[in-house]
Amino acid sequence: MTDLVAGEHNVCRPFLILILLSVSSACSTMTSSSPSRAVMSAEVIVGPLRPLIMGKNAGISAGHPLTTAAATEILQRGGNAFDAGVAALLVGGVVEQDLYSIGGEALILVYPAAEGEVVSITGQGWAPA
Repeated sequence: MTDLVAGEHNVCRPFLILILLSVSSACSTMTSSSPSRAVMSAEVIVGPLRPLIMGKNAGISAGHPLTTAAATEILQRGGNAFDAGVAALLVGGVVEQDLYSIGGEALILVYPAAEGEVVSITGQGWAPA
């Protein structure tokens, strides 16, 4: 495996530093005393593998507690389901790098309230007929 920080691949070092600074600055902006801080607390993260978080107005399912916490934070601050989904994908790309990629698959269920039915968006590659 190639070392991305040392040796002849020092080109990646500024990119890695930029990512670390972005993540740390994003984490430092979360200083509100809202109930969502409980979602981000270390007790929840080091506790059970799947902490139970109950909500009355939304449902979030994700593979990692931090991914769920990011989506929850967006919804609690007034964002919509698409905003929360994008946040979950971006955080998932950081905490579960082996499962996410920008060019990966997208299996999405959407419920437009005006239409009253569930719509499935299948964002996968072409398949032979």
